[in-house]
Amino acid sequence: MTITRFRLKGAVEAVRWTGGNSDELAAFTAGRFYALDPEDRDEDPDATGCVCTSVGGAWEAIHPGTWIVKAPPSDASYAVPDEVGNEWCEAVDG
Repeated sequence: MTITRFRLKGAVEAVRWTGGNSDELAAFTAGRFYALDPEDRDEDPDATGCVCTSVGGAWEAIHPGTWIVKAPPSDASYAVPDEVGNEWCEAVDG
């Protein structure tokens, strides 16, 4: 197995799911986000939101603290758990 290391080019945009910013995330993802109602949390009772990521176009349940990241040039979006995002991302403004 050959492991290749990469460095991210440029900045990405990200919004953190707080559990209460549904409108902000829906706008950020062009409508590919919605808050999960308690009765719809069968598989993961702690998940409070759902986002359609660019990875295979699958809907992914997310928890408060999860970052939704858009990466250029295609603005592909990814769900990144809080602890991972804090390790490999740092704010460039604000």
